[in-house]
Amino acid sequence: MAMIKCPECGKEISDHAKVCPECGFAIKKKRGKVILIVAIAIIVLVIVSTAIVFIYRNKEKQEKITSINEVIQEIGKGNLPSQDAYNQIISDYNSLSDTDKTEIGNWKVVSNLKGIDLEKVNKISEKINKISDSSPFNEIVELKEEVDLLDSNVQQYIDSSKLENLMKLTDIEEAALAACKNIKSVMKNQDSFEVQKVTVKNDLDKKNFYWVLVEYSGTNSFGGTLDKTSCFGITSDFEDPFFGLAQITGYTDYLDSTTSYNEYTKCTKKEEIVDPDKITYYLNN
Repeated sequence: MAMIKCPECGKEISDHAKVCPECGFAIKKKRGKVILIVAIAIIVLVIVSTAIVFIYRNKEKQEKITSINEVIQEIGKGNLPSQDAYNQIISDYNSLSDTDKTEIGNWKVVSNLKGIDLEKVNKISEKINKISDSSPFNEIVELKEEVDLLDSNVQQYIDSSKLENLMKLTDIEEAALAACKNIKSVMKNQDSFEVQKVTVKNDLDKKNFYWVLVEYSGTNSFGGTLDKTSCFGITSDFEDPFFGLAQITGYTDYLDSTTSYNEYTKCTKKEEIVDPDKITYYLNN
């Protein structure tokens, strides 16, 4: 308990005393000072709280701006957001003030995606990324047809260059196709022609030929099943010099000739297997 002096008589009395026990003087408490301290404390608390809220909201706003700009950059690289991410970006953008929106880059890149089925686009793009030159050709064709069926406005967001390259014929495949075209053209029932297996040896540096061994089937002129293997020499211009002669002398000798097969056997170059489905596709298209 602290002691204070009575303002009236000067005697020491308890600071809790309401009146002086000596002279009866009423002691007034210094409530004004206490109230002031409390008021200052409240003001400081309000200022600190407001500052914290401002800092938090400003940080949240900057995070939104940064996130939106990062997505815009990714779209520019051809990487589209998921549908959920896109919806969140739109929501974040709409929550910004007009002044804050000026910090966003090319917003048109995002707004142009309105109405695009992003899930479908991303799914197809993922399929394209997974395929390779070892993928079955029919799988590549199906994916190409899936892309071709899309609206042109959607196609612009799909990089199909990989598909286009895989659809192209290599020189080995061009040689195989040339040989198969010749076989089909000499068959009486061309619609029955089916390519079973094709292997090629590149002997251009020594003999100026691709040696093409083709296993195929079909229907002969009597309606019977035909299963046959023939070998052909195809030049670098993808022509068979013996085909023209066969049109004069007869196709049977052309298909049964052992000359090219002997060269194929002697050639030490590795056998290159050609996808028969790819050859069939170009025979029919």
